[in-house]
Amino acid sequence: MDTVLVGGFVFLLAGGTIFLAIDKVGKSDMAERSRRLITCALMGGLTVLTITIFHWHRTVWLAGQVPVDRFCITIATLTRTYEHNQWWS
Repeated sequence: MDTVLVGGFVFLLAGGTIFLAIDKVGKSDMAERSRRLITCALMGGLTVLTITIFHWHRTVWLAGQVPVDRFCITIATLTRTYEHNQWWS
């Protein structure tokens, strides 16, 4: 799954929606404190969404990686080198 494409699309869609909502709240006639609180809540929601998208992408990416022990790589490399250098056999 292409998490970068999907996550980027969701972020752009949510970001556009949130910024339109912030603009609408800014032009409303409600109290200044209420406008500030709603704007901060919307920006906080966008921040949480961004962190969630990054976490989702990281989880999917790490699940696709094969965990390899560094010691096994070293032993395999040494074994392959040893077998390659046995020119006399």
